[in-house]
Amino acid sequence: MADNLMIVGGLAENVVPLHTFINKPVVKSKLFRAYGAGLMYTYLLKYFTPDRELTIDAPTMTSQEKNYFWATIHAATIVSYPAAPGAPFIFTLDPTLDIDSLGNISVRERQILNLGTLNSQIRAWIPVGGIASTGGLAPTVTITCYPVQNDVFGATAVAVGDTITLGSIATGPESVGVKSTVTGYNEYTHWTQSFAESFAVGDPQMAQAHWAVKEGIGWWLEESAETEFKLDFQLEDAAMWGLPNLNSSITDVSDFSSSSVSVGMNKGLWSWVNDYGYILNYDMSSGLTVDDFNNVCEYYESKGMNAPTALAMMGGNLYRNMETTLKDYITGTTGALNELFTPKSGDVSKDLTMSFKNLVKGGISFHMVNCDSFNNPYFMGAVKANGKYSGILVPLGMAHDEKQGAVPNVSVRYRGGDGYIRNKVITYKAGRGGFGKQKLGLAYTNHLGDWTGMDWLTEAVYPVYEMWRLTAIKGLAA
Repeated sequence: MADNLMIVGGLAENVVPLHTFINKPVVKSKLFRAYGAGLMYTYLLKYFTPDRELTIDAPTMTSQEKNYFWATIHAATIVSYPAAPGAPFIFTLDPTLDIDSLGNISVRERQILNLGTLNSQIRAWIPVGGIASTGGLAPTVTITCYPVQNDVFGATAVAVGDTITLGSIATGPESVGVKSTVTGYNEYTHWTQSFAESFAVGDPQMAQAHWAVKEGIGWWLEESAETEFKLDFQLEDAAMWGLPNLNSSITDVSDFSSSSVSVGMNKGLWSWVNDYGYILNYDMSSGLTVDDFNNVCEYYESKGMNAPTALAMMGGNLYRNMETTLKDYITGTTGALNELFTPKSGDVSKDLTMSFKNLVKGGISFHMVNCDSFNNPYFMGAVKANGKYSGILVPLGMAHDEKQGAVPNVSVRYRGGDGYIRNKVITYKAGRGGFGKQKLGLAYTNHLGDWTGMDWLTEAVYPVYEMWRLTAIKGLAA
């Protein structure tokens, strides 16, 4: 009987979240059956990518990422081209792209500039005094450089807006050292978000409820599984689609002090990639192709990405499109499929297996996952959102934070510290019916109703490092 099962736990602290049973297949399948939550980003962080659950002791955190140590410059205006052998090339730097807020620049005297292409090389050297800056903290910086092979060229070689790469330093014997460069930082703020759910039922019904029990773990009320799935959906919504609260009018009221308090909101993966990452658009009518991943690899190369694995979370239509695309890429649409047939055990019939899970392209293994965040009709699976035709590519690796050192590039951080973690904290509302005292071991009654309730709380943030390495895949109508 259910009543006997409850005695196994005996105290409120033995009531555990549903996901405590995640490695207990018999219990887990029974509890997940009714609500069938699919594979979501937050589940991937929690169960399939190790060491990505951390803590944070404040409602906000800042991440500091150092910029790349080498840079490029840009020709904002052309002052003069070399009209004769030995003449200088003079141009100004782009004030937005090449000069920081303190007036620092990355190019130096006695540095070689690459002005041409590999097929038509033009290299020019900046002499001492060849960099002139006027205007204080918002300067105009003029570069004077001399073609090392006396090249004579015009706008067809270097035009306004062109990117110029920086080469090596070339100094003469017994010359003085070169000026050092300043490598700046980008600082990002991440806000924790407090999530809440609740469940309540009459004490007579609570006594007859169905409890899942596992000695050494705890016990769980099956009827409240829906409540935890609601909380999971909240976490997924914030982790994937959230936007930070920038509206000062959005406040809540503290139950402790009755004062107005700000409402923190997490910034999700989709928001980070739209602000800083790469957008791969494709035609939904023709589908995503293997060659489209060449563009992703080229982008990663331009950003110095060296992670060997990228998680490819996809909507269902995109995922199935890629399975078919990969089959066609290997065999051709009329090619032999014998190697894709596998016999059923004890049966002469055969299954057609489209079991492509990884695409290795450009040295990067893209691990494809059918992600429920894009499919669920109550999330982005709604027709208008095109979620089933969309996806996110997330390189899995470590990033460097100037304060914390090596950190996971994507993770979840629960508010807490010193043994206290605000992750699926369960509290109780015990009524005069006595269930809370007799079965949950609660020594108090906090309302006069004949019912018992559970309140759930999680406070978490889903920080993202090196967000410029993310890729959004967006299906567009033809």
